[in-house]
Amino acid sequence: MAASAIPLKRIEGKYEILEKLREGGMGAIYKVRHRLLDEIRVIKLMRQQLVEDEELKARFLREARMAIKLRHANIAQLYDFTLDDDGTAFIVMEFIDGTNLEDVVALHGPPPVDLSVEIAQQSLKALGYLHTRGFIHRDISPDNLMLTEDGDGQPLVKLIDLGLAKTLDNVGGSHLTQTGTFLGKLRYAAPEQFKADGVVDARTDLYAFGVVLYVLLTGKFPIQGQDPSSLVAGHLFRPPVDFADSDPAGRVPAGLRAAVLKLLAKLPEERFASAHELSLVLGELRTAGGLVPADLKRLLSRPFIPAASVSQLEHGSTQGRLNASFDLVSTPRPVPLLPLPGPLEDDDTIQMTRARRVEEEKNRELAAALAGIEAALARGDYRGAETLLYGAEASLGEQDDFSPLYEQIAEQRRRAVADQVSGHLESARRLAAAQDFREALAEVLKGQHLDPESREAVALQAEIEAAFRQGIEVRRRELRRVREVKKIEASLVAGDLDGAETLLAKAAAAHGEEAVEALRERLGDLRRAERRAQGLKEATAKIRDSLDQGKLDEAGALLDQAVVRFRAAEPLREQYERLEQMRRAAKITASSLAARLDKARQLAGDLQFDAAQAELAAAAELAPNDSGLLALKKEVAAVQRRQKIERHRAAELALAVAALEVHLDRGESATAAKLLESITAVHGDADPLPKLRSRLEGLQRRAGMRRNDLE
Repeated sequence: MAASAIPLKRIEGKYEILEKLREGGMGAIYKVRHRLLDEIRVIKLMRQQLVEDEELKARFLREARMAIKLRHANIAQLYDFTLDDDGTAFIVMEFIDGTNLEDVVALHGPPPVDLSVEIAQQSLKALGYLHTRGFIHRDISPDNLMLTEDGDGQPLVKLIDLGLAKTLDNVGGSHLTQTGTFLGKLRYAAPEQFKADGVVDARTDLYAFGVVLYVLLTGKFPIQGQDPSSLVAGHLFRPPVDFADSDPAGRVPAGLRAAVLKLLAKLPEERFASAHELSLVLGELRTAGGLVPADLKRLLSRPFIPAASVSQLEHGSTQGRLNASFDLVSTPRPVPLLPLPGPLEDDDTIQMTRARRVEEEKNRELAAALAGIEAALARGDYRGAETLLYGAEASLGEQDDFSPLYEQIAEQRRRAVADQVSGHLESARRLAAAQDFREALAEVLKGQHLDPESREAVALQAEIEAAFRQGIEVRRRELRRVREVKKIEASLVAGDLDGAETLLAKAAAAHGEEAVEALRERLGDLRRAERRAQGLKEATAKIRDSLDQGKLDEAGALLDQAVVRFRAAEPLREQYERLEQMRRAAKITASSLAARLDKARQLAGDLQFDAAQAELAAAAELAPNDSGLLALKKEVAAVQRRQKIERHRAAELALAVAALEVHLDRGESATAAKLLESITAVHGDADPLPKLRSRLEGLQRRAGMRRNDLE
């Protein structure tokens, strides 16, 4: 069997793979059954290319050794781990039959407040346990907290990731995707994680938990942002989203709101000092009988999604390729042994039989582990043997058979160190023969670092130093180089970068570029710092100009860009504070302006023009160039003009009507008719002209009748 088949063969030997729960860029997670114990567990299998880095392997091993010793009711148990030189890396953990908090909020919305507080307190128990044992999680988020129920049907929270997988996830050193967008764990990072001098401690975990608790209570993120720049700026400068906006119905009590906002303080010293302190505060906010069993059942319910077993995978899937490569098949569950005919076995006999089977399985595991370790030692792979031995000891405990293996590993390590020391010393001799005494001494020092008691290294160092002393001309050149370096350093300290660059060119010509390489890098750093300072100064000036002109959105965008580009939080804090003040002032001004305009519009409608003009004047003091204000001014002026014209026309009509009535009273029908015609041409049939016209017509009829009588 090829070496690449070892990982899954090792898993398949002890576990039956039931289904693949998830697969991603880092590897795959499987739901498995322990064949002997008949217990469901989870295996995280890491991709081989992610564990080829020696430093990461050592870090993974160190953290796994600590984590496997952790025992807490709110932390998923780590049962086993493997990490060796052939690229095998997997961990075996407790299987939690529940839902992570991210899915809880996504599927059901924020839980009831009392249940959210219960979830928070259990999560804090896990965090507090880690902190008291020197762990800082650094990756608290809703997908790392599982909600399930205990044997009594009560809520139970489990922290499922202690950072082991995260150690491998950080390969590459970047949290950005290929498109430069990251909206995941960046949402839960504390402000100090974005500062060059930021100190990460337990309060960093509490800030991240504050974000989790805010989301759990409201269903919304407290720090708004759609790209890394705005998210970083939000964590550093912007206050959390007001509960009045995220919880308009007021579900979250005032005391709980205050506790969450304290968790989200920008400065660590302004947060709660420990998880225990926060848990005590939350305990005081709980209400008796607030937990309803039906609420937990509802949150744990989720849509049924059939899971494909390993024997029913689509063609071409990762699991299918693994099965094909490693010849894996689903194995039957263990069949209970039937007693032989005869007297029935009592309970003690059954227990002894079970204990014997467990002991036999343990002995088989021990034999397999010893064989693997001895094979690694036989091929000279003492590091792999050591990893296997650590894993076996973690799984099986201390065994007498392990002591001689530790001695063999130590002996192989001693021989390997001796070979390395010999290699360094041989290299030192070659370098000394080539007159490269400095590098020769460096090789000797490497050998002495590996074996401080090496007499051969001490003697060779003396020889090389003696040869070095013989190179008088080299020594003189070195002295000149040192003097020139000091001059260059003095120029750099004084800020005379142009002068330092001139001296560097001369020194490089005299002693070679390598002799001044560090100084040239230092000069380059200072040049970059100078350009950075100038760029920051120019960016600050642009931001200040935008603020002076009242362009708040433009100033906000420039600030976010400057924080990410220059990684300078403190120099821009004043501008951020000014921006927030101006935004608050603008919001207040807009509210006051709207109230003034509404009042002016109402007064104008009631024809109270003087009062309306007073309100408009007060509004103009708030925002003289506001478009709504200018439009309303025109509207009020137009209404006022129309009202003035109407009053003037009414006065003219009244005078004309009075004159008309005089003529009618005198019986001057002809004069009255002409006057009525002129009035009608101007005012139409305005009241009371129709009535006066009827009166005129009556007067004309009577006059006609008199003429007829005279004739």
